Amino acid sequence: MKKVMIVLFILLILIIPFITAQDSNDTDINNTDTEVEEEVEQEIEEEIDEKTEEEVEEMETSHGAKMRLLQLERAIRRMVLYMQAVVNVLEQKGENVNEFNSLIEEMELLIEELQEVSAKADQESVDAFVRIKKDARDIVKKFRELARPLLTAEDKQDLIDEFKNINREQLKELTKQIHEQRRLRNAEKVEKLLERMGAEDEEFIDNIKNG
Repeated sequence: MKKVMIVLFILLILIIPFITAQDSNDTDINNTDTEVEEEVEQEIEEEIDEKTEEEVEEMETSHGAKMRLLQLERAIRRMVLYMQAVVNVLEQKGENVNEFNSLIEEMELLIEELQEVSAKADQESVDAFVRIKKDARDIVKKFRELARPLLTAEDKQDLIDEFKNINREQLKELTKQIHEQRRLRNAEKVEKLLERMGAEDEEFIDNIKNG
């Protein structure tokens, strides 16, 4: 009976933040059919611009850190796809896109740095996460300021079509990795809680890890 009560208690403290985390971080990467250009852009930027303080709190465990780093990588990759779609539209108009491509390259360098940090997932990951996220926001802001005056209403419709047809396999793979790290993070938290309570339940922990 005592074991059952412990399990129920753990489930209560685990499920609520788990659902909240999913709602706030798992953006639908396919739903762009009916969005106007500004909404697409705003949605992606908001994904990069989530509350950093709340995200950092999740980085106290190795799996929590990897999860947040992967989420940031996914957000930046999604923004890069959008930026590339903008460049394609501008190129078709005969615009000079050199500066736009330079900004995309800067974003891709941030992705490379994120991957290096994610491989370690140590205490320095938090500082890197905050800095890379800020750098990504700054690049996006500059890109917007350059692109907006050049895009007409017709261009924006072309942009929606361009963005809608972009290959998102990398984003889908990152989403799978994020879900895996979330499960491992939850298992890690529960295992530590059980240890503090002087209890253990390997089967329960394995069930959390396996989803």
